[in-house]
Amino acid sequence: MKRGKIQAFFFSALFVLLCITVPAWTSPGKKEAQGKQMRGMVKIYGSEPHTWVGIETVPDGKIYAAGPPEKARELSSLQGRLIDFTVVIQDTGQPGLSGTATVLSWRIVR
Repeated sequence: MKRGKIQAFFFSALFVLLCITVPAWTSPGKKEAQGKQMRGMVKIYGSEPHTWVGIETVPDGKIYAAGPPEKARELSSLQGRLIDFTVVIQDTGQPGLSGTATVLSWRIVR
């Protein structure tokens, strides 16, 4: 009888462990953000002291605000250069702006 209780405890503990860990493995919220590839030029918009760094895509001319702020500061020194970007796009709903581009990486084309 003692062996049966040990087996029941073992399988119960295994079942509880699986119930806890399987959802963590399959959770859609834990996936890394997939970036979109786009080509464009870095441009500075606005006037001092309210300027912002943007990306104007080539050839369609869509304008995205570049973010996060640390990456935007780095990109500001590349103004006017043609660059391939990997970004995650969020719609802002602002007129004249296609959205915000969270820059994951970039490569200078020319």
